[in-house]
Amino acid sequence: MAVIIFGSSILIIMIPNIMRGYASKNRKNYGEALEKFNAVQQSLLSGAENVKVCLYRSNAKRMIENKNNEIEKEEKRLRNCQVSVYGLAGGMQILKRFLILAVGVYLIYRNIIKVGGLLVAVQLAEVLAAPAETLAYLLNAKNEARPLVEKYEQLAETEEDRGKTDINDIEDICVEHLSYGRNGVKIIKDVSFTFEKGRKYMLTGSSGSGKSTFLRLIGKLQEGTYQGNIRINGILLEEINMDSLYGKMGIVFQEPYLFGFSLKENIIMGRNVKDSDYEAILKKLNLGYLLERFSDVELDTEMVAKLSGGEKQRIALARAMVGKPQVYLLDEITSSLDEQNAREMEEILLAEDAMVLYVCHKIIPELKGQYEMLTF
Repeated sequence: MAVIIFGSSILIIMIPNIMRGYASKNRKNYGEALEKFNAVQQSLLSGAENVKVCLYRSNAKRMIENKNNEIEKEEKRLRNCQVSVYGLAGGMQILKRFLILAVGVYLIYRNIIKVGGLLVAVQLAEVLAAPAETLAYLLNAKNEARPLVEKYEQLAETEEDRGKTDINDIEDICVEHLSYGRNGVKIIKDVSFTFEKGRKYMLTGSSGSGKSTFLRLIGKLQEGTYQGNIRINGILLEEINMDSLYGKMGIVFQEPYLFGFSLKENIIMGRNVKDSDYEAILKKLNLGYLLERFSDVELDTEMVAKLSGGEKQRIALARAMVGKPQVYLLDEITSSLDEQNAREMEEILLAEDAMVLYVCHKIIPELKGQYEMLTF
């Protein structure tokens, strides 16, 4: 009887170790699925403004759903593994009780033990059962607390974001008595200006004068409210379907952001772009060598860190150019480039058949005359 009780208890405790390889593999796969999900989630959240202006929302949601499905698949496998372990442990407990009763009845029948002895054996088995099962569960347990998944409010298509009126061709952008401030500090004060189709504008002024904020207000990316009006083709910005507007704009931020995607996906952002056009733009921006260096590999943190500031800025500009925008909103896009590359980038932009609003500190004297100046 003692052999049955102690032998089965030891076997129950050993079950997790017997299935260690199977359980470890499932735990590892589940952990990797979580890690990939978190990496994609963090990347999309960090580059939320790029996701928005490049109309990448549906792709981002699909990417999140795919990673979430992978988590659910691996979690199901992990659960099945746990059910197997716990089921075996539970089955051994049932078998142990059956054997105790069977052997006990046989021994009573042979007058080897009394009924009281069987009751003692059953009680002893029950006393050992709980700690044995608990120990088995603890040996197989892992931290399965899934990270809280943030709802992608930045990526959500709300009526407030979408507006009402579609924009087909951008003829002009008219700013009327525009003022903006935060925390009691006036950043932009009573600016009025009309930007016309196909013309090139340079926005200059001292640091902190509101140039970058001005671009972000036109792109409806700045938090807070402003006084005055911003009209596109005579339509108030608040009444415009922003998806239709972003489809006509190429916006490059002062601090370029690269996602943990392939170089190609970082640039085309889910848009229907021919390979020939994609490669031509990279070569035009002196980035053709990246085609071979990165090919279809995903850019991890280490790869991004090895890119120079100028390379990141040109990749961000390529991202804007592949959409063939009618309007460019550019914020210090040559600040990390040497003089030669900066000149080449500006010459490319000046040749574009598009309206250009360009915030710049490093003015190239020979090209200055090709811009209309707006000083803040």
